[in-house]
Amino acid sequence: MLGYLNWSVEELFQKAASPAPEPGGGGVSAMTGCLGTGMLSMVARITLGKEKYKDVETEISGLITTLDRNIETLKSLAQRDMDAFHGFMEALAMPRNTPEEKALREEKSSRPPCCLPEFPWRSPGPACRA
Repeated sequence: MLGYLNWSVEELFQKAASPAPEPGGGGVSAMTGCLGTGMLSMVARITLGKEKYKDVETEISGLITTLDRNIETLKSLAQRDMDAFHGFMEALAMPRNTPEEKALREEKSSRPPCCLPEFPWRSPGPACRA
């Protein structure tokens, strides 16, 4: 799973700008959240162990754990968004030659997966909690 993690940065930029169904807005939002959360984690790791911040070392260690967990959540949300939208696009490509095919295609494509519209709104949550 998480095949998008194997894309180069250049591939990600090209795919995001293409008419391909993935990555969509939710996936890109979650990936952006991963990068921002990663920057917070970097600063926390740089701070950890410094004499100047010894008083808050326990909090910083806890923050790093939370940030790492949030990155994993965001990566999962990115993949779920891509999977959901891919399924929706497959439904749109279904044949519609017979009344039965038309009805099935209409049923599958008339409503996007229940979670799809909320992905761009859900993905900032883990990053913002940090």
